[in-house]
Amino acid sequence: MKKHFIVIFVTVLAAMISIATFNPILGLLARSLGLTEIESGSLVTITGVCWILGSFLWGRWAQSGRKLIMITALLGYTVMVTAFAWIADAAQRESYSTILLFWTFFSSTCIGWLFFGAIPAMAQGYLMDWTTAHTRANGMAIFGAANGLGFILGPAIGAALSVAGLTAPIYVSAALLLVVMLVFTIMIPGNQAISVQNSVVKLTPFDSRIRLYLAIGLVLSTVMIILQVTSGFYMQDRLAVSVPSATRMTGLGLSTAGLFVVAAQILIGRFFELAVKPAFEVWIKRLVRVSFYFWLPQPAMGLHLQAWALALVLLCQVIRLQPPLPLVKTNKPLWQLLLQQCKA
Repeated sequence: MKKHFIVIFVTVLAAMISIATFNPILGLLARSLGLTEIESGSLVTITGVCWILGSFLWGRWAQSGRKLIMITALLGYTVMVTAFAWIADAAQRESYSTILLFWTFFSSTCIGWLFFGAIPAMAQGYLMDWTTAHTRANGMAIFGAANGLGFILGPAIGAALSVAGLTAPIYVSAALLLVVMLVFTIMIPGNQAISVQNSVVKLTPFDSRIRLYLAIGLVLSTVMIILQVTSGFYMQDRLAVSVPSATRMTGLGLSTAGLFVVAAQILIGRFFELAVKPAFEVWIKRLVRVSFYFWLPQPAMGLHLQAWALALVLLCQVIRLQPPLPLVKTNKPLWQLLLQQCKA
């Protein structure tokens, strides 16, 4: 059974590497082919939309067997990623209409990411089947670790291969996916009947138990994708560097950021396990409320001071220096409230 978990880990890792190599170079690649920033942003947007649709559709068809769906998804996604890179190379050699090129990219991206949506969904389904209620957290940790490691290795691979061309990282990630598909086909047992319980618990994104965490995840994911897509533009425009140099700088920067994200997850996870885990939901809700308390009455403070203020309040709450700031109207300056909170 242990080797099955390793195969799922490697499968998710390869999938996340393909994302982490694709997003940072997409903007620069699209610009080099004559597409606008709006068009390249549209390609990123449609990847998320099709990912969601693919997860929903493939999840409903999972009763036909997860292995067949996973192999189909890996193969379909690999083919479409390779086709995307091949079309980009052809467009660099010959002149094509930018409108035709955009819609060709758009179509291949839609199809490819509909396939991609099945990969994380089926991987989590396997982990749920292979774990019990007591070991499920460990199983989901495998998925999270593969996700985080992919966003470290992906940009690094993109930076290292950018000297060979903007599409080289895409070809390498496609080859890695093909190898993973073959390993998955050999190592994972055949299709098994998936039991469907008669009593189904309906869960919606607006459920009070999860909506806060989904909202936070949505905001953080949005910020991360914006950073991935626009970093290359910033490097090229503000620093006046070449496309390969901008790609390398972006890849190294995002890979470093991924290292800090993983380190923060490890440290916070251990800290919660020791002391604060039962209070997580309480202080995160209070933090959100306190953030609105800070931002709305005093918008002139400036973005940086607001960010530091929230960081200090979060630190005080996590280590339980004292109860949270009262959410009542007060005439005291913000710095006095923060000083009072931290002194306690």
